[in-house]
Amino acid sequence: MSDYISSKKLKFVYAAEDCTSVISKITYNTRSNNFTGFVPPLKGGLPQINTFSTESFAELQHWFSTVSMSHLLNAHMIQPATSTSDSCAPFLLSAYGTDNCFTAQDIVLRWVNIVNECTKNGAKLVGFATDCDSRYLRSIRLLMGFFSNMPKQQFHQHENAFHVDIPQDSVHICTKLWNRILSSTTTILIGDQAVTVDHLLQLIKSSSKASHNLVKSDVIPKDRQNYQSCEKISSEAAFNALSSVPNSRATQIYLQIIRNIRLAFISTETKYIDRIYYAWLNVFIVRFWYTWFTKTTKNELDSILNQRNYIKQNIRTSTKRQYFMAHPALFSIEINSHTLVYIALLVIQCQLPEECLNVSLFNSQSCEREFRLCRSMSGPFSSIVNFTVEQFIQRVKKLSYLHSIKY
Repeated sequence: MSDYISSKKLKFVYAAEDCTSVISKITYNTRSNNFTGFVPPLKGGLPQINTFSTESFAELQHWFSTVSMSHLLNAHMIQPATSTSDSCAPFLLSAYGTDNCFTAQDIVLRWVNIVNECTKNGAKLVGFATDCDSRYLRSIRLLMGFFSNMPKQQFHQHENAFHVDIPQDSVHICTKLWNRILSSTTTILIGDQAVTVDHLLQLIKSSSKASHNLVKSDVIPKDRQNYQSCEKISSEAAFNALSSVPNSRATQIYLQIIRNIRLAFISTETKYIDRIYYAWLNVFIVRFWYTWFTKTTKNELDSILNQRNYIKQNIRTSTKRQYFMAHPALFSIEINSHTLVYIALLVIQCQLPEECLNVSLFNSQSCEREFRLCRSMSGPFSSIVNFTVEQFIQRVKKLSYLHSIKY
C-alpha cells in the first residue's frame, strides 16, 4: 500500500469494508503451503495469517471437525483522496474468509490497528465507510463518541483522532430506506398518511412514463440492493409527478429523504456547500418526524393504519418501531451529516487537503465493485458465478493488472 500511495504522490486515503457471500470450500495453496477456507482466528480484530499450515493429516482432520468454514469474505479497500477531475483505482488492503461471528469490539480494534499501520507507512486515513450492520453502527458510535462510549478507552485523545471520521455508506442507506417500504412486516406512517409503494404503482398506471420515467420493476425490484431503482424512484421527475396522486404527501417526504442522501453524499456534481444543505435538511426532517413518532402512542398509530384502506390489510404491527424507519438508518443520517461538517472544518483549518471534500469517493462501493468484477471473471462456459476465498484471492491479482492499465 505504501508503494502504491507513493507512486500516485498522494497522502490522504479513505478506507472501506464490506462482506460478500462465497462458496464454502477448503482449498490448498501449494505456494504458501496453507489451507484456505477456514475461518482465521482474530487477534486485535485482525485475522492471523498462515494459521492453517500443517504437515500432519491428523491436525488437518482436527481442523475440519472443530474450525468453521468461511461462508463470507470480508474485504478492506483503500481509496486515495483525489479531486473530481482525477481518478485513481482503489487498492485492496486485505481479504479473508469469515463466518460473521465477530463483535463490535473486534471491529473497533481492527480499525484502530489499521489507522496505526497506515500512519506508520506514511498514509493519513481520513475515515472508514461501511454498511448499516448493527455491529458496525455500534463501532462507529463508540469511536466517534456519538451517545456511546467504552470504559477505559478515550479514542478522542488519540494523536491522530482528528483525522478519523467514520460515516455509513450512503448507497447502503438509500437501499435500506427503500427496502423498509418494500418490507411485508412494516408500514411507515408520517402524520396521518402512510408511506407505500401503492402511490408509485398508481402513478405508473395513471400517468405517462414520459412524466416520471418509472416502470413497475423500478418500484418492486427483484434485486433489493439495486441502487439504480432508488435513483429512479427518488428522481426529481418522479417526485414532482407524485404530487398528482391523492394522499401521497408522506411518500413524497420519504422519497425526498432518499433524494437528499443521494445529492449530499453520492452525486459527483453537487457543490460541497449544497451537500451540507441537503444533509442537514434531512436531519431536521427526520428529527421532526421522530419527535412526532415518540409522542404518538401505538394505539394512535394503529388507529391511523386502520383508517387507510389502501395499506396492506393483513399487516398488524407487533411493535411501535415498525411504523418508523430502521434505527440504524436514523443514526446514519445524523452521523453522516456531522461528519460532512467536520471534514469541511478540517479543510478550513488546513488539516486536510481540498481533495478530501470529494466525499462521493467516501463509501464502500469500491468493495462492491471489486466483488462484481471478480464474479464477472468466471469462464464463458461456467454456470458458477460465485467464488471461493482462494479463487477471489487469485482473481484480484489479475484485476490489479487491469487497474494498472486503466488508471
